[in-house]
Amino acid sequence: MLTEGYVDTASKEGNSRDKQIVLTPRGAKVCRSMQKIKQSIEAEIAAEIGKDHVETLRMLLKEDWL
Repeated sequence: MLTEGYVDTASKEGNSRDKQIVLTPRGAKVCRSMQKIKQSIEAEIAAEIGKDHVETLRMLLKEDWL
């Protein structure tokens, strides 16, 4: 992701050992695009199974099941 220009590293003030990973404008654009795609997919699923079932599905997928 660093070599593709999606993230960059920055030094943390007062700490020369640790680096902070930050999104570049390109990375932020991709994140916004992916969020729109996920919202669209969720809307399609909700249209098929209903919003209540989507909430139940989301809750179940967050559980520790592996």
